[in-house]
Parts: sequence; structure tokens; C-alpha cells
Amino acid sequence: MTRVALYARYSSENQRDASIEDQFEACRRYAAALSWQVVASFSDRAISGTTVHRAGYQNLLAEARRGKFYVIVVGALDRLSRNLSEIARLHDELQSRASRCTRSV
Repeated sequence: MTRVALYARYSSENQRDASIEDQFEACRRYAAALSWQVVASFSDRAISGTTVHRAGYQNLLAEARRGKFYVIVVGALDRLSRNLSEIARLHDELQSRASRCTRSV
């Protein structure tokens, strides 16, 4: 079974905390439809996606690097980052880690 993490974020003090739960719920439904196992959830509240210096995002990276999961489910890519090169870098890193761990012997 594919192990996945969920990530949700909102960027403005004007948004509501329930936005995180709404995002998580949509992500959970998506993961369930694909029979994926959600093993972790990370979030950041009232912080811009233009920076990688977000506690939830950094925790997500640390757990991914430990091999806890290789797939991240988000409601939209801009929740993960507003920087396309950061999204591409993360994709490449996760893909590389996953392929090293799933090679046949």
C-alpha cells in the first residue's frame, strides 16, 4: 500500500483555521479513493508559500527524508509552495528516494 502524507496551508490571517481541515478532508478523500494509506499530516497557518521556512513544511521534508512516505497529497500545488522550482526539487528528491527503496533485488 502506498504511504502518503497530507499537507495543507493558508497564508493570511484573514483566512480561517477551518481552511486547513477542509484541505485535509479533500486530501483524505482523494487518498482513500486510491487506497493509499495516510501516515502523516502537516500544516502551516498564516504563512506564505513563498518561503520554505515553515515549521510544517520543514517537518514534512524531514519525515520524507526518513522514508516515512514518498507521496505528498495537497489540495493544490500552491499550498505546497509558491515557488515552482521548489516543487520540482521536492518532486525529484522524493522520486529519487522512492526509486532507491523500491528497486528489485
